[in-house]
Amino acid sequence: MWLCSTPGPTEHSLVHQSPRALIQEMPVIRMTPIERHKLKLTGTVEVPIYVTSSRRNSMGEGYVTSLHLPSNQHNSFWILEGVCLILNTD
Repeated sequence: MWLCSTPGPTEHSLVHQSPRALIQEMPVIRMTPIERHKLKLTGTVEVPIYVTSSRRNSMGEGYVTSLHLPSNQHNSFWILEGVCLILNTD
């Protein structure tokens, strides 16, 4: 999995760094199913996961799901940065 439009997370949190690196490899992520009402979403940002960096294929599809990642910045900051996760680097 690759992090697109922002550098990779450090110390288990997304951080803003140099704009030169547009795609960074994500560390291994352990996904554990949990009931929605037990989620603790404070201090996280919802990041969409796409199949490719174009964010869609010729059929207009490409969105897989979204993932909540820890962040010290407000959600709007990462939305304006265009942060997303991609499964293939094209």
